[in-house]
Amino acid sequence: MDDQGSGRHRLLIWLPLPVLITGLLISWLAANLAYQRAENIAIEVLSSRHQDMAELIMERVSGLLESGQLVVETVTQAAPEGAWPVPALIARKPGIVAADFRAELPSGTPSRNRDVVTTTTLSDTAVDGRRITLSELFIPADNGYWLALTLHPALWLADIFNDDGTQPFAQHLHDLNQHSKAPLIEHPTQGDLLPAMALRSEFAFGSRQWLLTTTPTHQFFAQYTRPFLQSVWLVGVLLSVLAAMITRSLTRRLTAVHRHRIEAERANNRLSQQIDNAQVEKNILKQALGNSELRSRDLVELTGGLVCELDEQLTIIYISPQSADLLGKPPAELAEQPFTWWIDESDRSNFNAAVAAARQEKTLERIDLHLLDRQHQRVSATVRIKAVVDPLSGCTGYRMTAQRSFS
Repeated sequence: MDDQGSGRHRLLIWLPLPVLITGLLISWLAANLAYQRAENIAIEVLSSRHQDMAELIMERVSGLLESGQLVVETVTQAAPEGAWPVPALIARKPGIVAADFRAELPSGTPSRNRDVVTTTTLSDTAVDGRRITLSELFIPADNGYWLALTLHPALWLADIFNDDGTQPFAQHLHDLNQHSKAPLIEHPTQGDLLPAMALRSEFAFGSRQWLLTTTPTHQFFAQYTRPFLQSVWLVGVLLSVLAAMITRSLTRRLTAVHRHRIEAERANNRLSQQIDNAQVEKNILKQALGNSELRSRDLVELTGGLVCELDEQLTIIYISPQSADLLGKPPAELAEQPFTWWIDESDRSNFNAAVAAARQEKTLERIDLHLLDRQHQRVSATVRIKAVVDPLSGCTGYRMTAQRSFS
């Protein structure tokens, strides 16, 4: 009969499913943590590259200003006024379109302070048949002149920016003082951009502000997050499936043990019932045997004679208490003695013949003879003899009754 324990063991069959779901949920949480960690690493790498690029540009600007200031200090002191050649060290650098000394700044220059490096922008300038945006840098000299450097920013910084377009992020350099959204330098990339993750840095270029923008792509973050996610999910799924399989194996063993226990309990119940039934039958048989024994004793007493059982050599095995009345001796004195000792010598041959006939014919034999009592006085008795025959071993003994005869 099913019980509460059986119901719980039936529920164990479904235990691997919640184990698997729990393992996948933990894998999902671990994947999210791994994704955040990988994303932080990618942001750190992006920030490092962006900062490196900003520092390189600032170093290039600082180096140009230092070179220009050195030219101003050396050339203006060594040559007559107005005859100041610009050294090829500056004039021939990549990206410098023109370099000369000027007595006045162009009209519209926002600042004429001689203590400040002034910068202007020439938009839509034709160079080699192309329309480009140039920047002019004016470095003041002590004699009132200005060293004017006309730059093509894209060429001037070409060795800093990656021109092959394979980097996983786009970079743009803007002049914030320019009334145009067109960048001074634009290096696009392949892939979908993530403007929300863009990094920006401002720095001075003379009297103007430049802005460097680095915008990553989905592929940039994917190269950091994908290995983490793949590894975590692979390990998580494998461990979840393994845990579910182990749980399934354990639940099957527990179910089998429970089933065997139930079967053993049922077998024990059956055996207990059989033992109880056997005990009842034993009690019934014992009672019947007692009743039969009592009935036999009553019948023996009612016959008025003795009853005895002999073995194959006619030795007394059992003799009833009536032996005291018939022979004057109690059963204890007659046990294990040959019965022929208590037969008159003249009747022994007839007794032996009757015994042989009962054995051979397997019938009840009756004979009248004389028994001897305690004083060896002859007692007339009628003796009935029946052989005890076993189907396997043959005759095993005799049963006999003796009653006093008054003839």
